[in-house]
Parts: sequence; C-alpha cells; structure tokens
Amino acid sequence: MWCTRNYVYDGIFTPSSVTIINLHDYMRPRVEEWVKAGKLPSNRAVRNNKVALSKKISQQESGFSSKERLQTRNVRAMNVLKAYPLTTVRVIMQNSLENMISGWDYLRRQLPFGSPLQRTLTYGAQLERAFRQGGLFAVMLFLLYLSIRVIFKKTDADKIYFFRAAALGITYIYFALLAGTTYLTGSRIMYSVEFILILLICMALQQALHVGIGIFLYTKKIMLASGQRVA
Repeated sequence: MWCTRNYVYDGIFTPSSVTIINLHDYMRPRVEEWVKAGKLPSNRAVRNNKVALSKKISQQESGFSSKERLQTRNVRAMNVLKAYPLTTVRVIMQNSLENMISGWDYLRRQLPFGSPLQRTLTYGAQLERAFRQGGLFAVMLFLLYLSIRVIFKKTDADKIYFFRAAALGITYIYFALLAGTTYLTGSRIMYSVEFILILLICMALQQALHVGIGIFLYTKKIMLASGQRVA
C-alpha cells in the first residue's frame, strides 16, 4: 500500500525514499570507488566521492521538486549499478558481512572520548565481533557437514535435521542481504534474527559434541579390541 502511495506521488514504486537515498548517496560512491581502485576502497575515498557528489547534485537539482529529485537520483544510481553489476554485488556482500559481524558498537560512541567506560565498551565490541566471526565460521562448517551427511546417509532424520537448519540459515541470510543495502542503521536489522544465529551455533556445538563422543567411543572400542588380541 505504501509502495503504491509513493508511486502515485513520486513516480517510484518503493516503500520509502530512503531506499533511493541509500542507493544514490551511499552505494553508488562505493561502487564507483571500488571500480577505480580495483579492490575494496578506503573509507576516505568513499567519503570524498560522496562529498564531491553532494556538491555537484546540489547545483544540478536546484529548483527541483521532491518528486523530480528522487526520480533523478534513482536514474543516476541505477545507471551506475547496472553498469557494474558484479561490483554492486560485491558491495552488497561486503556490507552484509560487516553487518553480520559488527555487533552493537554504537553505545560507546555516545560517551566522552577516552573515558574508562568507553574503553571498556570498545573491548566488549571487539570481543563480540570476534565471537560473531567464530560463530559464523562454525555455522558454515556445520551446514557443510550436514549437507555431506545428507548426501551420503540419506536417512529421514538427517534430512529433517538438515532442512530445519537450512531454513534457519536461509532466513538469516535473507536479513543479512537486506542489511547489505542499508547504511547508517547500526545493527538493528540483524538484531531481529539474532536468535537464529544463536540457535545455529547451539546446533553446531551439539553436533560437534555428538561427533566427538562418537569418535571417542569408537577409538576406545578399537583400543580395547586391540588389547584383547594382544593378550
């Protein structure tokens, strides 16, 4: 309904004008700088691009209505993104990954610089980032292990377990991709699916414990059998 309203008033079918702003003011400069550098650009290069772009369009859009401004920015942004589709995908994936592992680190920025509490919160944010990186790596290994297990064992229990984990993983990735197209939102988009990451990590740890116990018992059984034969 809101998309229809924006289409009637602004001529663009979108839930919010923020979408156009994100594409034009934030994603477009990153794509352009990535193309220029041939690799992930520095924050300074992206910021300089954005400042130069803002000065340029402020002159070009002088006297534009809000509808004309949005339509013009939408065309400019889409022209760049369509010209470099692979780089656009890279920018989205890089931003998605950053949103997945960054955690909540905005509280410390609201405190006086150099204060003891700010330093403590900085360490906490770094610890959370490391935990997220390790957790995501464990989940990736866990899903790979389940995939291999389903391919070779093909039991109903394994299939059900795999599809449950896959459904959770797909939901998490969906929100991560949404976060990859947003900027200056912090981690609030990812926090709505934090429980999924926690569940997947718990499932991975449970499966690792199960496999570890199985290997231990099997090794013990072999050692006992070898001891009996020697005796």
